[in-house]
Amino acid sequence: MPHKMIASDEKPLHLKKGKRIECNGERGTVLYVGEVPPTSGVWLGIEWDDPSRGKHDGLHEGDRYFQTRHPTSGSFVRPLKVDFGRSFLSALKDRYREIKGDDTYGVDPTKLSQLKRELNVRFIEIVGLDQVNKIQSCLKDLQVAGLRDEKISKGDQKGLISEECPAIQELDLSRNLLSDWITVAEIVAELPCLRVLNLSENLIQVPDDPESISHCFKSLEHMVLGKMEYSWDDVMTCIKMWPNIQELQIPSNNISKLATPPLLHALQSLDLQANPIGDWEEVNKLGILPGLETLNVSEIGVKVIRFPEGHKTSLFPSLKRLIVQENKIEEWVSISELNKLTALQSLRILQNPVVDMFDTRTSRQLVIARIGSLTNLNGVEIQAMERKWSERDYIKQAATIKLRMKIPDKDFIKIHPRYAELVEKHGEPEEGELVLSHTTSLSSTLIDLVICSPQRPGVKISKKLPKTMTVQRLKVLVNKILNFNDPRCLGLKLTNPKHPGMEINLDNDQKSLDYFSADTGDVVVVQQSTER
Repeated sequence: MPHKMIASDEKPLHLKKGKRIECNGERGTVLYVGEVPPTSGVWLGIEWDDPSRGKHDGLHEGDRYFQTRHPTSGSFVRPLKVDFGRSFLSALKDRYREIKGDDTYGVDPTKLSQLKRELNVRFIEIVGLDQVNKIQSCLKDLQVAGLRDEKISKGDQKGLISEECPAIQELDLSRNLLSDWITVAEIVAELPCLRVLNLSENLIQVPDDPESISHCFKSLEHMVLGKMEYSWDDVMTCIKMWPNIQELQIPSNNISKLATPPLLHALQSLDLQANPIGDWEEVNKLGILPGLETLNVSEIGVKVIRFPEGHKTSLFPSLKRLIVQENKIEEWVSISELNKLTALQSLRILQNPVVDMFDTRTSRQLVIARIGSLTNLNGVEIQAMERKWSERDYIKQAATIKLRMKIPDKDFIKIHPRYAELVEKHGEPEEGELVLSHTTSLSSTLIDLVICSPQRPGVKISKKLPKTMTVQRLKVLVNKILNFNDPRCLGLKLTNPKHPGMEINLDNDQKSLDYFSADTGDVVVVQQSTER
């Protein structure tokens, strides 16, 4: 039997569906306000941020009061037990208090170290944080305000904020109790100098009419929206509120699919870190942004980087800085693809399998040689002499691999697209610089291989195997050695520490090791796939 909710004109202002609350240190969202028979009085139906905090999904004693996303994230709480938050100025004055004996305001010394930690969390980079530990002459001169985790849920009487603190340029409102963009707009509208706003970890509902409040955000240039549970469509709706946005950070959201953005042509910097995107083709949809100079796509799960066919790409015409750290990039061809970017100068690519398979120095040389425009790699400047010797060593390695594998020219260029350009620049390597292995004894039909897998860290097995062994038989052997579930789900790749950049996919189960030019000293890298 459905139960009647209290009419809106019968409720106190704070008792409304969608409001954010805190109770005993736990955060949640109000989804129901009304009676829960047979008890009397008002109850709040809460969806808790932590699903283990609740007891049900809004179905109680056979009646549906509300619906949560998780089966155990809902429960009922009396209003008197709930903290509905406080106003912006209440929090501001509490954190930036008057120092006794001096007519100045400043950061409470007992909170300063905490404040600096809060504002410097990994996925948030706000300009000018060093100003926080400078004593401000008064609230009217305060330019950087850190109000993280202050239970702010509302603004103040119109005109009070602009009177008390009109000079704020950078504002951190992360992890508060803000629930709607109207409230945010009311606060921001009274901060005419605001350039940077951080609203991370507030579960704010996407607005129905974003254009109607866009005038409130006209001074805003940099927005941070981490851990908001937003999709790309949600972000594209919100972007209509920020007509002059230049830098957008939206890490750790629910963004898996991207689309060509129609309203981001002024954007210079975009942070998509730790979103479950997975496919580089989605990233390429952002390539039409004419002014985008910095792109952070670390921790998004990509394995392969590809751009359209051609020597250079028209995508990302202004991109100077690219961050692809902590992904799953496995092949050097993906690194060579980045050479197609016409403006790329700085790259961060640490913690990817492709660079982790070699020592830091070798991996650095290979990346430098494959991307001609780089001036900075992983935060370290590339000197002219370093580039010269990286490229010369790369030519020797590539030429050795070409001779050993007998690769046709057209296939070799696909793997090493800069080779001809570098040979023209530095000249062909001398014959004596190419090191090829020769086996002439009766045992030459056997080769020593090392078997390893990134999914079995620390395990390296040496095996003497016949060149005539097929890939299919090798998979069965590897499956037994490394204890994988199914040899059919294994992918094998041949590499060699002495020839960095050599990658041969053992992609035909019926072919022999000799067919793939396997030789003593090669390493078989094993990867278990979830697909069959």
